Amino acid sequence: MMGTRARKAASAALRRLRRAEELQLDYDDIDSLAQQALAGFGALNAPSEVDGWRWWAQLLGTAAVILASWSAWLYYTKGQLADLQEKQLHDVDVAVAKADRLQIRATLAEKDARAKSSEVCVLQAALAESKQALAATKVAQDRAESELAALAAAESHTALQPAFDDAMAEADARNTTVLAAKLFDTLAIYARDLSSSDKKAAARARTINAGNAAFQRRVRDAHAHYHVLEALGYQHVGGDTGGSWTMMAPVFEARRGANFFSYCAARLGERCASICGKLAEELGLQFCDGLRQGLNPRDFVVWADFDSATAGAITMQVLKKGPPAGNINASLEKMMRHAQSSHAISKLQYKVGSETYTLDLSRLTQRNGQTGFLRSVSFFGQGGRAVEPYQIVCGTTLLPPLRGPTRNDAVAEQTARLHASDVLQPPLFTPAGLEMDAQARAALISSLGSRDERFETVTVVAVHEVNPAPERRSAFCSAAAQLKARRGTSTQHAFHGSSLGALASIARDGFVSTNTVRNAAQFGKGIYLSPVGSGGRAGMMAASPQYASRDADRVQHVLFCEVATGEPEQVRDGGCAGSDQDKPSSEHVDTGVDTLVKRTDGTVDYTKAVRLVVWTNKMNEFILPVAVVSFRIDSAFEEEDDDGDEETETEEEEGEDGDLYD
Repeated sequence: MMGTRARKAASAALRRLRRAEELQLDYDDIDSLAQQALAGFGALNAPSEVDGWRWWAQLLGTAAVILASWSAWLYYTKGQLADLQEKQLHDVDVAVAKADRLQIRATLAEKDARAKSSEVCVLQAALAESKQALAATKVAQDRAESELAALAAAESHTALQPAFDDAMAEADARNTTVLAAKLFDTLAIYARDLSSSDKKAAARARTINAGNAAFQRRVRDAHAHYHVLEALGYQHVGGDTGGSWTMMAPVFEARRGANFFSYCAARLGERCASICGKLAEELGLQFCDGLRQGLNPRDFVVWADFDSATAGAITMQVLKKGPPAGNINASLEKMMRHAQSSHAISKLQYKVGSETYTLDLSRLTQRNGQTGFLRSVSFFGQGGRAVEPYQIVCGTTLLPPLRGPTRNDAVAEQTARLHASDVLQPPLFTPAGLEMDAQARAALISSLGSRDERFETVTVVAVHEVNPAPERRSAFCSAAAQLKARRGTSTQHAFHGSSLGALASIARDGFVSTNTVRNAAQFGKGIYLSPVGSGGRAGMMAASPQYASRDADRVQHVLFCEVATGEPEQVRDGGCAGSDQDKPSSEHVDTGVDTLVKRTDGTVDYTKAVRLVVWTNKMNEFILPVAVVSFRIDSAFEEEDDDGDEETETEEEEGEDGDLYD
């Protein structure tokens, strides 16, 4: 019975051991099988009734169980070793992959280092080249400065002057009088600083910021300003809209040593003063000089002309601080209209000699800073109309508000009601032929001079030929022939400005000597004409609205005349007091000019004269009206509403000249 159980246990253990590989038993299962085999072996030692061969069979079965146990153990050990080997192989693969990644990173880092090293080499090479180029540039600059120094030293005082005068003449011809005056005044400041003994002022003037607001307003807006700056010795550095004007040290030292800047400052100052004088005449600045007694209240005020120094000082302040305009009258009137605005300039301060004055634009009064004396001021505004304060004051005398026709207002108002089509009628006036029309138009345009179209445009409306009486033409031809025989001179063309009604009267009846024309006796008693080509609106006195008043269509009219000049003389400027001359000063002269310049061939250059004076005793013999030229000058500032209070001056009160170097 016992043997049977042993055989069954051994057989079961054997079957399990055979399946051990398939079952993939763990260590605990194999140990259990071994315990079963040992139990079977123990059963063999027990007493038994079985036969001997059966004992051997049980022994062999038990041995088989033992061998199966060892086989299972070996399989288990082999599996463990395989797992261990697989794990080791996996760890090796992971280590190899990690090493590959590290190698790749090392390779990339090496390549990056090589690239950076190459860039460093390139930068080092570029730096070396830059240093060499800088050294070469420094050598070239030193050589150029040396050459400039030699060139500047070789320049003589007399060689520089003509070039500067030519540049000034070009700027004078290409700009309106307002722009030219601003330009020359500003450049005179630079020239004075360059010639100054103050080293700081001279050093400051050697570099001009072209982007400075004051520089752009006073200099850059003017045509040909760069030619004058270059003639002074400046060079432009930087872009077209900014940059700076600089003067190299050798040029500065050489020209300063030659007193060139002093010469330039004097020339610029003289020309600016001359232009301001002409502009002051256009403004017609006057002051309340007293009160008449026993007359109509409207005629109480006695107006007198300012002296030329005061009028010029006021005009210069208007140029510096007034709004941009091609017309000085429009600029001052606009300042006066907006004087009470919080953002506008309400007062102008200026000096005349040792006296300081303040012009109150809102009240139109002038106050002496030392004495406190107060007096009213008036001027000609747009269209030639008189601008006067409502409240008149002269010292301690105060008049109630008055406003009536004064000075030239009556003539201007009368002309403003006329139409040229009603006055310029046949047979005295006929439309000019092609030749006369072209000649008169060209003469007017050349006399008015070039102007900045941003501010003013000139339109010639019509040309009417004058048909004077035969005896007048005969008298003129006879006088012209006598002068040509005696002096060897030919006739000249000139313009005479007056109101439309007065021009019609002159064409019909001839000139009449009166004392009603303002400033008519400044250079003597006679007929004042503007020679053709006298240049600029201020230069062409005849075109000023105070003489050539506007008609109902806002058109001005001037008389185009042929003048037998004979031999002219330089006439004296009598200023406010006027001149008593009413005939030639000697038998060798026949007419007068305010500026007498002769060409190299001995002929007179009439384009340099502002006024041509024909004395009253010869006015209807030496002057022949040829045509009436009708024209209109449109200003960008004349169409504004006088009562508008929305527009204010944007230009703030500025220092005298300090802002030019900011």
